[in-house]
Amino acid sequence: MLCALTWTPGYCNQLLADLLAGYPPNTTSISLTNQNLTSIPDNSFSPLPFLQNLDLSQNLIDTLGTQAFNGLTYLHHLDLSHNKIATINGQSFYDLINLGSLSLSHNMIQVLPANLFHNVASEDYHAMGLNFDLSNNEICVVHPDAFGNADLWFWHLNLDNNRISCLPDFVFSNTRIYNRFSLQNNELTLVSGKTLQMMDASTDVVDYFLSNNRISYIPANFTFMPPFLHMLDLSNNEIAAIHPQAGIDVFYYINLSNNRLTCLPEGFFSLNYYWHVDLSANQLSTIQQAVYTLSNNANLVLTSNPLQCRTICWLKLLLSSGKTTSLIKIFAISILLQVHFSNL
Repeated sequence: MLCALTWTPGYCNQLLADLLAGYPPNTTSISLTNQNLTSIPDNSFSPLPFLQNLDLSQNLIDTLGTQAFNGLTYLHHLDLSHNKIATINGQSFYDLINLGSLSLSHNMIQVLPANLFHNVASEDYHAMGLNFDLSNNEICVVHPDAFGNADLWFWHLNLDNNRISCLPDFVFSNTRIYNRFSLQNNELTLVSGKTLQMMDASTDVVDYFLSNNRISYIPANFTFMPPFLHMLDLSNNEIAAIHPQAGIDVFYYINLSNNRLTCLPEGFFSLNYYWHVDLSANQLSTIQQAVYTLSNNANLVLTSNPLQCRTICWLKLLLSSGKTTSLIKIFAISILLQVHFSNL
């Protein structure tokens, strides 16, 4: 008999215990998807101390006991996605010192509380980093110490598709992110360097995704992180200005498409770190002549801007001189889609 035959929470909890009773103590993987489980009481899995993989997705779980996963010190993968969890407590994950992957996506979480990972730390954990998925919830409040009181190393931190409109300063100051940090499809209006400041880490592969928010301005010291980072995606925001000291030149790949930029700060193209800069679908009418200082291997995208012929005469002269680099040829093609040089 499956739990799906009844909606009585107490019965479901007892049935969970009965289902687990059929597993030997040395079990390492369990999947209990689509069982209509409604809660995970304290010490539910303590008879199975060697569990490494636990899948509880696609249920009706709305409550996690504060010691729901007590004793699971070997657990590496925990999937709680597609449930009805509205509240989480860091105590629920206290014993998961080797956790490598935690998915809480597609729930109803509204608040990230303090000390969410108070005891999630170990040498093995540090070596691999944590994949933490909180996407597709209803998060609108992040406690300043949500990621505090721990030396957290993330491989991927996903906060996409929530309702976050602001983040506390230094909220990520105790974290390291090795691969991907994503805050897409939220309601952010301002992100400062204090918000993004993280612990020093010797990495150059971090991708930051902040697209589809409501950010209107990139302030000074937007990045406090060590060079050089990989990708910054700020597309589909409302950015109208970039501070000259924003510091976004630490990224190799920058996507600023579909914003409201009318001009670029002096020195925007003065460094040679860029591999790809996407400025398409903005309101740019001119481009600095300093663009030719970009690397020959760089790609610059300027389609769907109201570029004016009279403001880029320098480009026509450079093209006619025969001294164009591969970059300028790519750049010229982008402009020629909209500008007729015969009108110069």
